[in-house]
This record gives sequence, C-alpha cells and structure tokens, in this order.
Amino acid sequence: MKILVTGSAGLIGRQLVKDLLESDEVFSCYNKSKPEHGTSVKMDLLNHETISNVVSEKKPEVVIHLGAMTGVDLCETEQGNAFTINSQATEILAKECSKINAFIVYVSTDYVFDGNTGMYKENDTTNPLGFYGKSKLLGEKSIQNFSSNWCIARTSTPFG
Repeated sequence: MKILVTGSAGLIGRQLVKDLLESDEVFSCYNKSKPEHGTSVKMDLLNHETISNVVSEKKPEVVIHLGAMTGVDLCETEQGNAFTINSQATEILAKECSKINAFIVYVSTDYVFDGNTGMYKENDTTNPLGFYGKSKLLGEKSIQNFSSNWCIARTSTPFG
C-alpha cells in the first residue's frame, strides 16, 4: 500500500513511519527536519500548491496527516500561521484525497474540548478555549466536509 505521512519527522511520525515500512511503501513528508525513514518528500504546509502537487504526484492510497503547528502558546501569537497550517492545509489535503479516493487519517487533539469534563467521547460537544484547539477543530471540519473517506483521531499529550 502507498501511504503518505505528513509530519513524519515528529514524535509520532517517526515511529509510525518506521512501523509502516515493514509492509508498506511510505512517503515521509517534512518541512525542515528530514525524516530518518521512508522516502523523504519535502512539503511545506504553508504552501498549498506544494501540498496539491505532492498528493497528485505520489497518488497515495492513504494519507496520515500528522503535520501541524502544535505549540499551543505559539498558535496564540501566530494565529495566521496556525490557521494556515492546521486548518487550510488540512482542507487542501482533504480535497486532494477526495480527488484520488485516498483514505485520510487526521490526527487532532483533545484541545478541541474545554477541559471541564474529561474522558471525552467522540460525540461530545467541542468547545476549544485557545486558538490551537480552534484551528485543529476547523481542520476536523475540513476533513468531514471535503473527504468522504476519513478518520479523525484525537490525541492527548503524546510523549516519547
């Protein structure tokens, strides 16, 4: 299977790509730090044309979208970049996946909730308090609106 992984140089991405390579062809997308495993593919999530070009050229069957601006405080001070990376780039990926009928997995966050309850379920009402959570929630909505073949996984503080 051909799998494209964004954010493949990150904490989750490094291990995921390593595991996937045991049985699949993996395109490891990165912006600054070249990944250790997989076929390296440069992709800047601030450049929407690059996103479209990579997906249309590689034609993956699955896209695992880990790439994001994850610094919660940085997202507050650089809201434009956070929106472009976490929301708009995700929309472009969803649209491109739809064109080639690729399955997309979007890795989101529990920051889409307000934290008042905890132990959230997938159908619980979202209420992000900061811009990071808001931008990731907009990404989730893009996946749901522009792709017919998707999965959203909300993580909570991954560590290595």
